[in-house]
Amino acid sequence: MRLVDPQLREAARRGDAEACLAMAERLFGGRSGASRNYTLGLAYLQQELDRKNAAAMLLLGGLVPLDVVVTQQLQAHLRDAAALGSCLAMLKWGTLLSMRPESRDEGTRWIRRSRPGDRLLDGVQFDDPGTVARFLKELQPHVVNAPELAFWGARRALKERSVEHACWFIAIAANLVPFNEKLAQIVSSTVQLAANSDTRLSLPVDLVEYSLQARSARGEVEAQYGLGCAFAGLPYGQLPPQRIVRSRNFEKAVTLLLRAADAGKCQAWLNLSQMVLNCRSTISSKGTARFFLEKAALAGVLEAQTKLGAALLGEAASLESAEEGITWLGIAAERSCPTARDLLHTLVLPIPELPVDQERSMIQRISTMDPELGARVSLARVLHLTRREAMNFNPKRDIKPWGLLIPGASYENPKGRLAPAASPQMKSELRRTLEFFVACPPIESTSLVQRSRAQRHIFGQLSISEPLVFSNEIGRSLSHYGYGRHWACRSAPMLETLFGYSAVVRRKAHDKHMTR
Repeated sequence: MRLVDPQLREAARRGDAEACLAMAERLFGGRSGASRNYTLGLAYLQQELDRKNAAAMLLLGGLVPLDVVVTQQLQAHLRDAAALGSCLAMLKWGTLLSMRPESRDEGTRWIRRSRPGDRLLDGVQFDDPGTVARFLKELQPHVVNAPELAFWGARRALKERSVEHACWFIAIAANLVPFNEKLAQIVSSTVQLAANSDTRLSLPVDLVEYSLQARSARGEVEAQYGLGCAFAGLPYGQLPPQRIVRSRNFEKAVTLLLRAADAGKCQAWLNLSQMVLNCRSTISSKGTARFFLEKAALAGVLEAQTKLGAALLGEAASLESAEEGITWLGIAAERSCPTARDLLHTLVLPIPELPVDQERSMIQRISTMDPELGARVSLARVLHLTRREAMNFNPKRDIKPWGLLIPGASYENPKGRLAPAASPQMKSELRRTLEFFVACPPIESTSLVQRSRAQRHIFGQLSISEPLVFSNEIGRSLSHYGYGRHWACRSAPMLETLFGYSAVVRRKAHDKHMTR
């Protein structure tokens, strides 16, 4: 800025009203040795505006463009200037009101009052972004910077979480300026809001795709993720892929989702796992899908933890691999996943029901005679164990954070079994039992036969019927409530819902392929 009258500037700094008005007028108009600077001019004018100085409000309404007024949050002063009769203030205030559906009629009246007899409003429909854009172009540049006003409106709509209003302002901006970075950023933010709300995204697909591509190139993770999902044919939140891209592209989808996953978007690993199973490509394989699924589970994606646990449990050929699967299901169940809880309950044996008071009294009487037997019976009732399982488990070896691991035996359940703590009550009893055995470790030399004899002797003395206390014996059957393909067949409806395919049909297809 070139030198302005030093005395005038000094007087304005001291707060002289006339000097402040004069400095603001020169800065607004870029006259008398001053370059146009609306921000500095408003700083000089602010004191007089706060005092409701009519001259200051008329100066604001006449010389400050509408986009500057709204970005500086001076709408109230603009309304006062319009009420004072400034034609330009009425035009700006009416235009601002016309940007909102609820005040559109009032805004039209203000505009007509500002320019009586003018045909500026003829044919303008403020619900149509195209005609609004043409109307705003006619007002430039001294009344409003039309693109900046459109961008301000879109940003305000996003702050209010209104996808519909944001799309309306974006459509106006797209009619006023060529595609640029600012437009791409606002479109990307609107797409993200629409993806997280049940609202229709009324933007051209080309504009959405170009904007997300521009933001992806800039490293915006959400844009990479949303675009990757759409290219893969997957929904992005609440948005179907056809609202984001014109056609699918598997290679672009993989690239974008990998970039998003690597940048911390953990859900992308799960999407990649789904893609490589459902698409034909050089990377499409069960091993690759499992790798992506494990990455998602390790990153804390709840659905991935449930799916990985179910897959490992259904494919398990040994107790150790089954334990890994149930561990993941236990983690997901602790995070309140209903599917994981339901899958864990498929491993729980049926047990005879007893009245709560009767069960509590029975366990108390047993514990009085033999505390260790009381702890074993109490855990058996809660975890639904058979008599042999209750008498034979080794607390130090078999109690796990997720439940009880029961090794196989020749006389019952040769493959072993997993008894999960599938409810808070089960987990509480499991911890209590572990604490009991830590404080009172069992005698290692005591055999199953000895414990069984002692149990039957005490049950006989107390007149307790074994079939009413324990689950039915499993016997030596290999197709029990354990794990592997038998469990997968029995749990097929839940697995079909979880994975989107029939576990039974898939297993039969696999077995048929292996016999060829």
